[in-house]
Amino acid sequence: MLFVGCLMALAAGFWFVLALRYNDMVVGSAIFLTVTSTFTSDFFAVQTGSVTLTLDRVWIVCLMIQLAYNIKFGWFIARPLQTSDICLAAFLGWLIIRTLMEPLGEQVKGQPSTVMHLLNGYLTPALLYWLIRFSRVDEKSIKPAVVILLVFGVYLGITAVLEIAKMWSLVFPKHIADPTIGIHFGRARGPMIQSVRLGICLNLCLAVLWTCVWWLNPKSKWVWGAVIAISPILLLGILLTYTRSIWMGTGAIIIISMLTLLQGKVRALALGGLFVSTVVAGLIVGPSLVAFQREYSEAETREST
Repeated sequence: MLFVGCLMALAAGFWFVLALRYNDMVVGSAIFLTVTSTFTSDFFAVQTGSVTLTLDRVWIVCLMIQLAYNIKFGWFIARPLQTSDICLAAFLGWLIIRTLMEPLGEQVKGQPSTVMHLLNGYLTPALLYWLIRFSRVDEKSIKPAVVILLVFGVYLGITAVLEIAKMWSLVFPKHIADPTIGIHFGRARGPMIQSVRLGICLNLCLAVLWTCVWWLNPKSKWVWGAVIAISPILLLGILLTYTRSIWMGTGAIIIISMLTLLQGKVRALALGGLFVSTVVAGLIVGPSLVAFQREYSEAETREST
């Protein structure tokens, strides 16, 4: 374990020096998302006294040192607060209050304790948002971050297909194939071993694909080729989560993307076509969306609805 810990420290030192060299909090945050989602404690962890070292925890320390580096050299940009920041802060405050109203340390089978859920689920994303918001953000930093997230999304989409096909020998990391770890075994759940978390990450990658790619270079054939090639992989992975809240989120992303990226008659035609197809699909497959087989029976899925 000491040898493995030394290797972790060496790797972290290399990536940290690289991060300081390029001084890019956006890319560092994209790397953190992929690491914390893929290489979880079920994949690798080193116990050092009372502290458990995982790859994502090592990387978040690197990001904090990067923040100190930015402040020291005047690269910390104190941008004024916007209405969206206040709304997000209020929402975060509500989530914290709701979490603290539950018994701290309580743990449901297959789920983290309320304390860890508060740290990992709410405060860490808020920290990443704050780090990026007050850092230099430009096209140079966004492009590699977009590439990282899209590669991550393709990996998740392919993994979802392999899970449903039960091709466990091709699934990575191997703990995904263990039904005793996490929840939602029987539907796509990814390295997070939880279908909702997998779906949220796939929806994030879908939003990045449709918005950032369009914004960065909308006239490039390579960009449109990437959109056409990657979108079905992400959408199929989202479908295989068999999670209706995730599907609703995907629908919201599609509608918002159409409203913000398209203009004129093209937007009207796209929204009209989406509305008609949604109504038709609802009439045809609507009842099956209420009760369908997941890891439990159709009756339990209906009760979930």
